[in-house]
Amino acid sequence: MTRLQLQMVLGTILVLITDAVLIVFGLNEEQRMARLEQVQTAQQIEVGADLFETNSSGCHGLKGEGIAGLCPPLSDRHFFTDRLKEVGWSGSIEDYIVATVSSGRLTSTRPDQYAGGGKPAMPAWSDQFGGPLRED
Repeated sequence: MTRLQLQMVLGTILVLITDAVLIVFGLNEEQRMARLEQVQTAQQIEVGADLFETNSSGCHGLKGEGIAGLCPPLSDRHFFTDRLKEVGWSGSIEDYIVATVSSGRLTSTRPDQYAGGGKPAMPAWSDQFGGPLRED
């Protein structure tokens, strides 16, 4: 076998090996992407928990249980079932939460139960409304 023939055979073998490796990686791509998505979701949850602890737990409690006379609980059934009707909100619960966290509350919606932390009753957290947090 000549040197040229040997190079052609080795080149063909390397191309076939490369193709096989690419096929194997391609077949595992969906699983890899699913794992990465889980990791990113877990990281987002951890960041959200840290942001809540830093910015919200002082008023709403570490577990969202609220502080009597100051701020309402966020982890009660009322919040998820009756709160939107109570304040006359026509959108979704997600929209309500985003709007409330973003722009804050000038006055308490239930001053007889929760006075809020001061003026305003709840500060704006979105940088669009003068708060410290980015939209993401």
